[in-house]
Amino acid sequence: MDVKVVKKKLGRSKAAGVAYCDDQTIVLDPRLSKHGGSKGYLGTCIHETIHLLSPDMTEEQVVEWEDTIADVLWKEGYRHITE
Repeated sequence: MDVKVVKKKLGRSKAAGVAYCDDQTIVLDPRLSKHGGSKGYLGTCIHETIHLLSPDMTEEQVVEWEDTIADVLWKEGYRHITE
């Protein structure tokens, strides 16, 4: 699967990211504050990707997987580097 990532301010919505399964695209708000920092940004990337890979999962399951994967990657030193 080739996932397209678009960085775009999501306005007044409370969402930090959105997944569009029909065209395999995730939209991420580029403002780290919207995600709660760098680890939150990593979590949002993972969260939206899980939605693309498993669109039938409940939100609770997605959050559980996101938290687990983000914790492992964070402990391994993966960080968001701004361009």
